[in-house]
Amino acid sequence: MQKNGINYVLSGGTLLGAIRHGGFIPWDDDIDVNMMRDDFNRFRKICKTELSNKYFYQSHNTDVDYQYLFDKIRIRNTIFKETYLSNHNINHGLYIDIFPVDKIPNSKLLAKLLYIQFRFYRIGLMGKYLNIDARDGLRKLLAYIVRIVYAPFSIQFLRKQAEKCITKFDNNKKCKKVQCFVGPDAHKEIFPISIFENLERHEFEGHMLLVPIEYDKILKSKYGDYMKLPPKESRKTRHNLDEFSIRN
Repeated sequence: MQKNGINYVLSGGTLLGAIRHGGFIPWDDDIDVNMMRDDFNRFRKICKTELSNKYFYQSHNTDVDYQYLFDKIRIRNTIFKETYLSNHNINHGLYIDIFPVDKIPNSKLLAKLLYIQFRFYRIGLMGKYLNIDARDGLRKLLAYIVRIVYAPFSIQFLRKQAEKCITKFDNNKKCKKVQCFVGPDAHKEIFPISIFENLERHEFEGHMLLVPIEYDKILKSKYGDYMKLPPKESRKTRHNLDEFSIRN
């Protein structure tokens, strides 16, 4: 990224881990990185030739049955098989999540309508794509209902429409805000575009990595009093695994 002038920021639990723990949150088991869409697209191209053979760059272009709206860098010859994806024939290695961030209209009403439109496609996409047997109770029932409602639409159609929706304003130079639509807490991840322009380095497990200078504002909006540890019963990973191996 440094070599090719590509910016990124640590995000989500990884950003919180960097600030509060100087590395991983002990019960968090992945790494989240955000990039503006232009950098994200450039990074995809660069990884085709510059990524070490030890790693696999996973997108819907490189892994036919992978339909998420964000990409992953996987470590080959390892296994981190999540229950929600275990029925798909994809690379299941340990990974870093790469989330694209897109511009949104300055009008709050238009931004809200854009998010609702995106959610319509994403609900159908995830309802049809994720392993229905990984759910139980009400969640499983809702997944069956979603599959019935969205039966006329293919997974590929829903993914393409969702991506078309969130990239609609990326060429608009007047936009002042961005949103990470494809992250787990999209409704909380609306920020001034300046967070990708004003960066500093912060320690994460002995590495000095990029974070927004405005990290305090970002973390407060998402976690509230983020320096306070959650109660012990809430300190759990959010990933359920069918298989795990780090033999690499």
